[in-house]
Amino acid sequence: MTTIDSIDADKAVVVHLLDVEHTDAILDLDDRIPSVAGVFCSATQDGKELKTVAAAVGRGDPSCGAVGAFIGDRLVGVASFFPGRATSTAEVALVTMQAHQDRVAAELMARLTRLARERGMQRFVLDVAPTNSAMMRWFIETGYPVVAHKHNDMARVGVQL
Repeated sequence: MTTIDSIDADKAVVVHLLDVEHTDAILDLDDRIPSVAGVFCSATQDGKELKTVAAAVGRGDPSCGAVGAFIGDRLVGVASFFPGRATSTAEVALVTMQAHQDRVAAELMARLTRLARERGMQRFVLDVAPTNSAMMRWFIETGYPVVAHKHNDMARVGVQL
C-alpha cells in the first residue's frame, strides 16, 4: 500500500491493488464518472470500461491487473491492464477524477507498471490524447523506451517496461 498526499491537505490518498472486495467501489466510480464534470481519462482501452475492469477483478483473473486510489473509502482513480494481442503486451487504461489527477495518475501508473512486470508483461500499449501533456511527460520522466504514432486522433503509445 502506498500513501501519497492528496490535493486536500487533511485527506490522504491511498493506492493499492484492487481485488474482489473492491468490485462495488469500481462500479460506483463508473456510475459517478458520467455525472462528474472534468473527469480525466489519460489512457483508454478499446472496449475496456470500468465494468469490464470490475468483472475481471471480481473473477480474480491473473492475466489482468488493477490498482486503485482511494480517499477514505471512496475510489477516485483506477489503472488497469488486460493482455494485448502480442505476447507479454498489456493494453492499459487509466481513469482519475480531475481534482486528483496529477499525483494520483502518476502513482497509479507506477504501481500498475510494477504489477504488470510481476505478471510477466514487458510492454504497455495505450491511447493518449495528444493534448495530455501530463501523461506524455510521465512517459518521458520514467526513462522507459517509448514509441508513439497517430491512431484515430490519439497518440498510440508503446512503452517498454
